[in-house]
Amino acid sequence: MSHEPAPFPETRWSLVLAGGELGARSTSPRDAWEQLAQRYWRPVYGYIRARRRLSHEDTLDATQDFFLWMLSSGFLARADPTRGRFRGFVKVALERFLIDRHRATSRIDRGGDARILALDHGDMPELEAAAIEGRRPEDILDDLWRRQLVERALDRLRQRSAEEGRAHQFAVFRAHTLGDEDPPPSYESLAERFGVSRVDVTNWLTRMRARFRSELRREVLETVGDARELDDELRWLLGEAEEQGA
Repeated sequence: MSHEPAPFPETRWSLVLAGGELGARSTSPRDAWEQLAQRYWRPVYGYIRARRRLSHEDTLDATQDFFLWMLSSGFLARADPTRGRFRGFVKVALERFLIDRHRATSRIDRGGDARILALDHGDMPELEAAAIEGRRPEDILDDLWRRQLVERALDRLRQRSAEEGRAHQFAVFRAHTLGDEDPPPSYESLAERFGVSRVDVTNWLTRMRARFRSELRREVLETVGDARELDDELRWLLGEAEEQGA
């Protein structure tokens, strides 16, 4: 029996840098980065808003410019996924973007064949000045990055639970983990609320927590280059999530 370690799986980070692919082999570099923009534009927005104190609409424009700049500046070609996590790479790229291109003169030329990125910001609340005052842009990016990963993991858990006929189990998990009650409701109160036994609540919460961590791992796997970074990023994410009751 071979005891060779299993190779670290290809990640979205390495796929994009290696060939501009994102899941489907036919995906072009431009399409790949548009999909990345959809996934990660909120943390980028938060960073730019905190760094430059722009208005909400101007920050949205600058966020779009950043992803277009990533495609046109050649910065991407110098990236090396073995030297850090995708989150760290985005921070470096943002600083370079903001340093090199002052807001008044940095608008990307969107003429010709350029397509404007259709960022879905319908559910993105404006960051008020009070929310960013005194905070480092890096910390705001980290907070929004974490929120994005956790929300996607929770959404995938919800969808899979529904597909498997376990929507009621996710409902218990949501009530205990994502509710507004502080402290969270007791197992006994959840059992009474959902008409199940306390044993059911215990088993379901154990199962859903494990699945939630698995979904988080899948999300994080797409943004790191090796197993050590995966472990570090998961500790960073799960430490915050567990403080919130997950």
